[in-house]
Amino acid sequence: MTNSKIIDCITFFDNNLIFEMRYNILVNYVDYFLVCESLYDHTGKRKKPNFIFKDQYDKKKIIYILLDKPFSKNSDRWQNQASQRDFILKNLDFASPDDFIFFSDPDEIIRPELLVNFNLKEKYGIFLHDCFNYKINLFNSYETPWEGTRVVKKKNLKSIDFMRQKILMKNLNYSIFRFDKEKSIQIFKNAGWHFNNLMSPEDISLKLKTFAHKEFSGDEFSSVEIIKDKISKKIDLFNRGHNYKVINIDNNFPENNSEQQTPKLFEENIDTPSNTNDLKEALDLMSNGGVDPSALITHVGGLNAVPETTLNLPNVPGGKKLIYTHIDFPLTALDEFKNNDGELYKQLGMLIDQNNGLWSPKAEKYLLENAPKI
Repeated sequence: MTNSKIIDCITFFDNNLIFEMRYNILVNYVDYFLVCESLYDHTGKRKKPNFIFKDQYDKKKIIYILLDKPFSKNSDRWQNQASQRDFILKNLDFASPDDFIFFSDPDEIIRPELLVNFNLKEKYGIFLHDCFNYKINLFNSYETPWEGTRVVKKKNLKSIDFMRQKILMKNLNYSIFRFDKEKSIQIFKNAGWHFNNLMSPEDISLKLKTFAHKEFSGDEFSSVEIIKDKISKKIDLFNRGHNYKVINIDNNFPENNSEQQTPKLFEENIDTPSNTNDLKEALDLMSNGGVDPSALITHVGGLNAVPETTLNLPNVPGGKKLIYTHIDFPLTALDEFKNNDGELYKQLGMLIDQNNGLWSPKAEKYLLENAPKI
C-alpha cells in the first residue's frame, strides 16, 4: 500500500455531458481530475472555452488548465493534438514521482473498482474498454476491446502523446531485439467503457470537422443528415460495415455516484431494443385507423421516472410507458390509479374509468395541471 495519488488527466473540447458522467463515476476513486482545454481546435481555429464547473463538482478535485496560445502555423492536426496533450505534462509539477498519471480521451472511463489500492507492476499500463457508440448501451463489438486509458508513474512520464501513440498492446508481440518497442506494459482487461460519440449529430459533425483524423472531415462523413441516418440505422460513421447492437443495462455498466445525476442523461442517451421498428409500425397502424393510440398506453409518469424505468424496462409489464418530461410523477399503471391514496390519483382513476380504462385527453389535461412541475 502506497500513498501515491491518482491523477486522472484528459484533454477537453466541448462535451460536458461526458465529463459529468466521468466525474460521477470516478469522483470517489481519484485524487484529482486534470482537464486541459485549448482555445484552438486541432485545425488551428480559435474556439471559446467550453468547460463548465457544475455546482455539484468538488472544485478542490478539479485542476483546469487552459492552453491559450495558438498552435504553430506549420503544424498539422496530429501535431496540434500532441501539443495539447503534452501541455498537461507541463502542469504536473504538483505531482510526486510515484503518483499515478492516467491519461484518457474524455469518453474513456475506467471501471472504478480497479482504482482501489491501485498498483502498477510494469512501467506502463493499458486499460481495455468495452466500446459503445451514440448511446450508452449501443454496443460496438468491432472495436471491443478498445485500447483506451494509459497509466504511468510520474517519474517515468516523458510525453503524454508518446504514451498514447506508442504504448500499444502489439508491442508485446515484437521480438526482444526490437529495443525501439516498449514492452514493459501491464494489460488491464474488462477495464471500463468507451462511450464514443455520445452527443448530438450537430456536435458529432463539429468533432469530425476539427479532430485529428482529417480524412473523416469531409461532407460524406460530417454532414448532419448523414450522421442522423447512420445513428438511426445503428451503423458506423466511416462506412466500415460495423453494425451496433442494443444491449440491456446490467451490472457491467457504471454505477452513478451522484444523487444529482440528471434524468436527461438516461432519457436521451440510452437506446431500447426495437424502438425504431415499433414506432414505425405503431404510426402506420394509427394512420390507417387500425389501432386507437390510447390503447397502447399502460403506464404514465414524469421525467423523474425515466432512470429507474429505463434500467428496469424488461421487468415492467404492459405496453407503452408515456413520460411527461416537465412534471415530477412516479411511473404508475393505469389500473393502479384508483387504488392509490391522494386526490390526484383518485381523480385520474375516475377519468380513466370513464374512458373504458384508457388514457384520455381529459386525464392528460388534469395530470399536467395538477402534478408537481420540474
